[in-house]
Amino acid sequence: MKGRRYMQLVQKIRKHWKPIVACLIAVYVTVTLVQQQIQMGEQKKTMAGINAQIEEAQMENERIERTIDSTSSDEYIEQAARQQLGWVKDGEIVFLPKNGQDLQGDNTGE
Repeated sequence: MKGRRYMQLVQKIRKHWKPIVACLIAVYVTVTLVQQQIQMGEQKKTMAGINAQIEEAQMENERIERTIDSTSSDEYIEQAARQQLGWVKDGEIVFLPKNGQDLQGDNTGE
């Protein structure tokens, strides 16, 4: 009896092996495509973040270039010398702060 059932099973498998293999291949292809779509979505998000960082870096670079350009002017150099070093031009009158106040009027003695 067992031999007969086994032979019937083998015959059914031989008869239907092509559709079974085709279904397995279809499942494999579907799973692979879904995985690739998920990976592509993740990579798009990563790329968007990187592009945002690039844009921020370019804006910062432009700001720094503008600062460099402005700091090389004579007006900026004169202003920096006056504010940071306390330099004055010939003939100017210097007013010194009173009671520990700095030149901007902040009281540093407190």
